[in-house]
Amino acid sequence: MGAKKENSDNEMGEKVKKYLRGEAANLEGLKDKKLKGQLAVREDLYGKSAKTAAKIEKRLLPIEGGYLEAEGIEKTWRIKQESIAHEFDILSSRNQYDIVLAELGPYTLDFTSNGQYMAAAGRKGHLAVVDMKTLNLIKD
Repeated sequence: MGAKKENSDNEMGEKVKKYLRGEAANLEGLKDKKLKGQLAVREDLYGKSAKTAAKIEKRLLPIEGGYLEAEGIEKTWRIKQESIAHEFDILSSRNQYDIVLAELGPYTLDFTSNGQYMAAAGRKGHLAVVDMKTLNLIKD
């Protein structure tokens, strides 16, 4: 148990270093107490935000993305969604949606980690959040 926690702490430490904003400021040479206090609070805030970002990365970022693999000389852009839907079970194929958003597109879609919400962002500034369970528009 102790080795597992130590390994987890090392991994979290590496992720925290990824989000830190460079080296910490050297506050030893400062004579102004007010400035020294403000900078110390700011450095503490940077550390906390780096830890929070590392925790969020652990929960939200996928480990490995899915992909479509073509056979032989087949091009992936020629594969239609209908042909893919026939390969899945009934529950998964039920999650096939046809969303037409031509006015403010092209759009980029992203889903929450549990798949409940979808964010659609158009290149021309349109942003929408949709509840995918009920297909209700939450924010537009």
